[in-house]
Amino acid sequence: MAAAGHEIVVEAGGLRLHLDLASAPRARGLVVDWVEDARGAGLSIHNPNAPPAVQPLGVQDLHDRLIAGTIDVVDVRPAAARAAAPFPWPHEVLDESSRERMAALNKATPLAFLCHHGNSSRQAAEHFRELGFLDLYNVEGGIDAWSEKVDPKVPRY
Repeated sequence: MAAAGHEIVVEAGGLRLHLDLASAPRARGLVVDWVEDARGAGLSIHNPNAPPAVQPLGVQDLHDRLIAGTIDVVDVRPAAARAAAPFPWPHEVLDESSRERMAALNKATPLAFLCHHGNSSRQAAEHFRELGFLDLYNVEGGIDAWSEKVDPKVPRY
């Protein structure tokens, strides 16, 4: 691919990268390598400028952080699931009407994403990571684990 004149082209080890001018500063320090390990072979990309990874958060740790007031919970479950097993602490609900408002929050706000078992919440947390949020958690086991380990009054479904 030939440079069109509106990008920065970097070549190293036979690999040519085309970066638009806005993305180029985020690539400073980027390391791309070919690795072979127990999982197989493929590209390894390390970007020191990427937002921190979404961290796992157990339900007991979530409970402790809620008591301390050091985290906000975002429930990503559909309305019917929230009605069947309401999360008993103050929290945000991620839906079409709240998505834009939540995306405008301070990017340093600690957010814990909650769903039924922890899968949909991980996807939502990764979406917020792509938006530049820096302190994100996925509640491992979701509301089901909360009911089982923290508050048995929350119905399981």
